[in-house]
Amino acid sequence: APDSPRDTAGFYSRFTSDTYRRAADLRLNAFVGGGHVVTAGIELSGQGLATGGWSRMGRGPQTPSAPLDTTRRTTAYYAQWVAELACRATLTAGARRDDHDLF
Repeated sequence: APDSPRDTAGFYSRFTSDTYRRAADLRLNAFVGGGHVVTAGIELSGQGLATGGWSRMGRGPQTPSAPLDTTRRTTAYYAQWVAELACRATLTAGARRDDHDLF
């Protein structure tokens, strides 16, 4: 449908999209004595995109656009060690590995 009285070209279109991002994290802290804390965890995340739409030229038929529906997921594993040092400082060491479903 025209969107104004001056819309005389007869070209109309509609585009829709839906995007999302979700994540969950689970971790365990273990106090191992002497001011040391070891943390291990897993993080799950996902993203998605879905699009669609149509266009019409003049009195011709309504033509749908090619839909796109894509997702990607990542699983991450991580560990961290925190130690209290005798000189009133802390030492932190950690590692993380991401497993992405696209590569």
